[in-house]
Amino acid sequence: MRSSSRGRQEQQQQEQDDNEKDRELQSSDRRVCLPFRRDLGAEGVRRIAKALVMTTTTIQSLNVTSSNIGYEDATVLATALGINHSLQELVLSFNIHIGCQGATAIGKALEINNTLQTLYLARTGIGPAGTRAIAKAMETNSTTLRELCLYKNNIGPEGATALGKTLEINKTLKVLYLSQADIGPQGATALATALETNTTLRILVIDWNEIRVEGAIAMATALETNTSLEELYLSSNLIGPEGVKALAKALTVNEGLRVLRLDRNNIGLEGVVALAKALETNSTLRVLHLEEDNIGHEGAMAMAKALEINTALQELNLDYNKIGDDGAKAMAKALETNKTLRKLRLAYSGIRPEGAMVMVKALETNKILEELRLEGDGISIDLMKQIRNLIEENRKSHGSEN
Repeated sequence: MRSSSRGRQEQQQQEQDDNEKDRELQSSDRRVCLPFRRDLGAEGVRRIAKALVMTTTTIQSLNVTSSNIGYEDATVLATALGINHSLQELVLSFNIHIGCQGATAIGKALEINNTLQTLYLARTGIGPAGTRAIAKAMETNSTTLRELCLYKNNIGPEGATALGKTLEINKTLKVLYLSQADIGPQGATALATALETNTTLRILVIDWNEIRVEGAIAMATALETNTSLEELYLSSNLIGPEGVKALAKALTVNEGLRVLRLDRNNIGLEGVVALAKALETNSTLRVLHLEEDNIGHEGAMAMAKALEINTALQELNLDYNKIGDDGAKAMAKALETNKTLRKLRLAYSGIRPEGAMVMVKALETNKILEELRLEGDGISIDLMKQIRNLIEENRKSHGSEN
């Protein structure tokens, strides 16, 4: 009898706890975040879906990253998404079993949903077919999606091509993350073709996709006419000098791009010289990253010469490039006249105390630079402290102490 009574009490307590959880979700104001839960379970998904379809709900953001959600769970959430009129952000990343079926259900929901603005499906196993479903949904007039993340999904050239065709029609998407998505040169070319007519997308991230020279040239061609894309991330794509030369040529006429990342593309001296030449006339690029690009001291000298002329660039990253003291001296000379560069990163680039001392001297007259990285090459603690103090003075004078 005692055992039976205890069992009933435990059941009643569980029901009370479940009801309390439902009330919390249904009364949630704006955000429900359950990050890195290892197993949300079908019951947890059911509760969330129930809350989303309540007419009184005001949930605007739902994060269920890494919650062991499968395609059946995703379908339940998608059904609720088709009814919900408040959710603006949905993060389902790192639920690797959502797959094509789950993505297809979400895509169908997006065709009728008119409030969702941000959708994160990083590493969810959606593949090319799932990507096609999402892309198809974004072709409808009702879509409000502005930010889409498909990072670490094997969408391949087929998925990228579907997204490219959508971008030729879609008028809402502003941010697209496709890093490590295996799109290759063909996929990059499809996206680039879309950029020739698309006037809405602002940020495109396609790092680690092996787009190679072919993909880079296609992107460069698009940049010659596109004036709306503001940030382009192309790191670790086997672009090489030829691909970068095409991009540099585009920079001489492009008037929209603000951020360009080309880290780890082995652009070499030939590539950086082309970029430096472009910077002499480009007046819109604000951020350029060339980390670990094998530019050497001659490449740093070419870039420094450009900085003596350029009046737009605010951030330059040359970390891990073996520019040495000669490269540092050239950069220091540029800092004496440049009035726009605020962040300069030269860490682990073979700069010894001699080069660092020249930098210190430049900072005594340059009052613009707010960040200078020289770590990793045997520079003394006292010298690094001296640099930090000078940088701190600059920050305080600009009112940006943090």
